[in-house]
Amino acid sequence: MRYSVLILLFIFSSNPISFAQDSVRLMTYNILNYPYVAASRADTLAIIIDAVLPDILIVNELQNNTGANTILNNAMNASGRTNYSKAVFYNGGDSDNMCYYDHTKFGLFSQNQIATSIRDISEYVLFWKGNLPGADTIYFNVYSVHLKASSGASNEAQRLAEAQILKGRLDNRPGMSNIFVGGDFNIYDASEPAYQEIITGGNTDLFDPINSAGSWHVNAAYAAIHTQATGSINGGSGGGLDDRFDFFFVSSDIINGTNSVQYIDGTYKAYGQDGNRFNSDLNVCPSNTVVSAQIASALYNMSDHLPVIMDVVVDPTLDIEGSVNSIPKLFYAEKSKEIVFSSAAPKERVQIEIIDLLGKRLKQKTFGNASTLRLKIDELKTGIYLASAKSDNVCYSIKFIIR
Repeated sequence: MRYSVLILLFIFSSNPISFAQDSVRLMTYNILNYPYVAASRADTLAIIIDAVLPDILIVNELQNNTGANTILNNAMNASGRTNYSKAVFYNGGDSDNMCYYDHTKFGLFSQNQIATSIRDISEYVLFWKGNLPGADTIYFNVYSVHLKASSGASNEAQRLAEAQILKGRLDNRPGMSNIFVGGDFNIYDASEPAYQEIITGGNTDLFDPINSAGSWHVNAAYAAIHTQATGSINGGSGGGLDDRFDFFFVSSDIINGTNSVQYIDGTYKAYGQDGNRFNSDLNVCPSNTVVSAQIASALYNMSDHLPVIMDVVVDPTLDIEGSVNSIPKLFYAEKSKEIVFSSAAPKERVQIEIIDLLGKRLKQKTFGNASTLRLKIDELKTGIYLASAKSDNVCYSIKFIIR
């Protein structure tokens, strides 16, 4: 189950301070010529959305606005959900992109289309609602990219040209923070000129959150991060999972947490990839060890690509005095289903406690002499809970929801 977390963090001390903090999940997904192929796949996508519950989803290979609306109504706002909105659909060359977002957390500030000779790059500027009004706005600058496919020198040159257009756009927006560039890049290894352009070209460096540059193509050493191809169903590519085509790249402030948003270590993953699929289809034996059989089947039937997900913590205090470590953080880590408390320096004694809304203590543990503390909470049932971390005369508290 996914914890959808809306967090209010209160620091109780001799000079009380209050501020908002949140965890946000981003997802990028090539949805395989939707809805031109098997429009009924919106119900299949709904199974994946039920499990992932992204706060921001960008997609590639969307073909028309009818498909965009079908996904919104039958996949995003399914299973009783009504919290998703979408950006405006633009019909560019070849296939198109879309951004879906949880409108209880984000508003769409602006969007732009960046033309290339094949497919547009889509720019979505979202603002986080957690500290509005009366505070500096925190923006997410999200780009959806689908570079030229196939191997060979001419295709590599085309990808490089598209990557240069992307980097030119970033350089034309000086001072921009919190950049997420996601999509299907069709890059075979990190030596490709397009990859090098994305990482170091122009004036805006971007970073791979898992720092896994390498020769990914048909290389078993990278099986755990391969995203293509899940299988040949619905006219998609076959040949088994042996390429890392799908990525998120981010700006340095997201890695370092210097502009109120920070990547949560361990949350970046090719969703549904357990590392046991090298050169084989997603839904073959052995059984998938990271998702259920139902989700594995949905991923196989939805697309020839796996989605990529990553989580960040949003905290307006992260940039106080320019130091990510100046304020302790208390948040939920989805991958390990833990409450995590981190601070700049080890504390002699920290007590983490979980209670329900009736005030009943459900779990309590005392830690010491560590700067990062983790308390497992995977046994908790659906409901609303409070977590606190008490150190000396200071108490940090969050509210979280298990859905």
